[in-house]
Amino acid sequence: MNILKSASHLILASVGGQALTLLITPILSRLYTPSDFAIWAIFISISSTIIVGSAFRYDISILLPASIRESIRISILSVKNILFTTFLSFLILVAVAFLKSNINLSFTLLPLSILIGGVNLVLTANLNYKKEYKKIAISKFMQTFFTVACNLLLFFILDFETDGFELVFSILAGQLICMLIQCNFLNINFNRVINLLYKKYPIKIAKRYYDFAVFSLPASYLANIMTWLPVFVLGIFFTNELVGQYALANRILIVPLAIIGGSLSQVLLKDFSEKINNKESLVKSIFFIWGVSFILLAIPTSIVFIHGEYLISILLGDQWSVSGKLITLLIIPTIFNFCLNLTSVSHAVFRLQHFSLIISILTLLVKIGVTFFFLDSYVFLLLTYVLVDTFFIIALNVLVIFRMMKIL
Repeated sequence: MNILKSASHLILASVGGQALTLLITPILSRLYTPSDFAIWAIFISISSTIIVGSAFRYDISILLPASIRESIRISILSVKNILFTTFLSFLILVAVAFLKSNINLSFTLLPLSILIGGVNLVLTANLNYKKEYKKIAISKFMQTFFTVACNLLLFFILDFETDGFELVFSILAGQLICMLIQCNFLNINFNRVINLLYKKYPIKIAKRYYDFAVFSLPASYLANIMTWLPVFVLGIFFTNELVGQYALANRILIVPLAIIGGSLSQVLLKDFSEKINNKESLVKSIFFIWGVSFILLAIPTSIVFIHGEYLISILLGDQWSVSGKLITLLIIPTIFNFCLNLTSVSHAVFRLQHFSLIISILTLLVKIGVTFFFLDSYVFLLLTYVLVDTFFIIALNVLVIFRMMKIL
């Protein structure tokens, strides 16, 4: 099928990159402490949440126009929004540092991470528009490779007393490498960037795709807040040690799936957009993607569910036994959610962002209620979070299918 052929490079790069991460994790788990991974998780939770909305979600709409000229104008709009978001985050960081003198050194890197990560969204969208999936795959794999390499090298080179700085700095290094590689692929140099930024803010374009800023932006923020809600809840109501245990489980289980799913979603969004422009149905494609993903992941999911706790204790050491327990507990519903989420980009194609926003708000409200109900058991709390996600992911997909049937 064309979708799988187009996505093959991204799948291989994502799987290869995450395999590299998983292979190096047993070493990192012995070099770094749960406190280090706790800082890493908190940094990731804040930066990824801001990055995803740094362009006000106009980066998604880069893929929709038939005209490349309009796509470039949306890219300019997106970058200007990213610069504003970065500046605002810098001001907030300065204010926080002024009020709290002992701020962790790692968090001073947030504005730079937001800037580079946001620009990477725009660059990736432009490569995706040109269907340069192989180039996207190369840049993403190199990002993972340099992040992993820095995780190892900085531990021996730097001697910071600040928890998790090496892990956080490695994230920034990987983002920077990815940005430089993608700029090279798109023939973007410093002078071209300056010329583009001198252009006026494209207000007409912003109004034309306003629904991405009005509906997709808050929905994306809510989705990311809910993704990292366990980190904040465990840190506030439980212990920093438990945050570190969850962070490592998250690194092994959820982060790889999110990266692979994000790569596939880029291809699917472009493919779905073209099908809608050509008045084609998406029903067959959506059910095909669900079926293939469930079949491919059934065996590895079963293995992890049965032997996950034992395998984690051998690979990472006995101090990470809680991580193994969490992975075993969450593997089945997490994989189920991953498969259904692959086609969730279809709501953007049908301009159903308002429904997505409503569902995100309902999901957050339910999770807040669940939080206070299960505060005596983090196990039931985390499992319920995932099950709540499952329910609302199904609801969103049902809405999309009804919309397709209505159009047909």
